[in-house]
Amino acid sequence: MMSTISAGPLLASTAGLVGGLSITTQTTLVSGKDVLFNVNFFNISGAPLAVQYARGLDPDPDYGQYGSFSTVNSISAGKVTALGPLSGISISIVDLTGGGVPTIQSSWATDLATLSIPQAAGNYGNTDSTINMYWNLGTIAPFQSKELSFEYAVSAVPLPPSLMLFAPGLFGLVGLRKRFFG
Repeated sequence: MMSTISAGPLLASTAGLVGGLSITTQTTLVSGKDVLFNVNFFNISGAPLAVQYARGLDPDPDYGQYGSFSTVNSISAGKVTALGPLSGISISIVDLTGGGVPTIQSSWATDLATLSIPQAAGNYGNTDSTINMYWNLGTIAPFQSKELSFEYAVSAVPLPPSLMLFAPGLFGLVGLRKRFFG
C-alpha cells in the first residue's frame, strides 16, 4: 500500500512495468498550486532489483510572457529551484522522502550516472538549464516495495507593481462615490 501525504484532488494515477518492476504514481494538487507525486516501486520479479529513479524538468517560467529561457538556478538541502528573473515565478523539485540528489544540468542530461553526482548547495546563476532530483532506492527484494514522495512547488504569481498601485486608487474612488453620491 502506498502512503500518501494529505493533499487536494487527485490529478492522475499512472501505472507501468519496467522489467520486473511495477511502478505506480499518484499525482495530486496541493494548496491549489503545488503538485505532489507519490511513487511506489513493487518488485514483481523473482530476483532482487537495484532501483534508481530521477525526475527533471525544463522550467522556463519567463518564456511565455518575456520570451526568455533563462532561469536563476539554485540548490539547497533536498531542493532544486529555478526562478524566472523577469516574472518572479519559481518552481522547485522538493524531496519529501529524503536521500534525493538535486542537480542542475545545462547539458540536458538524462542518464542516471550524470544525475547521481551531487552538486554543492548554492546559486548556479542565470542559465537555460534543467532542474533534477535523483534517488538511489537500493535493492528491492522480490515481492517487496519502496516508496518515495516529492513535490513540484510553484511560487504564486506576483502582482505587477502597476496593479498594486492601481487597486488602492480604485478602492479610494469607490469610497468617494459612496460619500458624495451615496
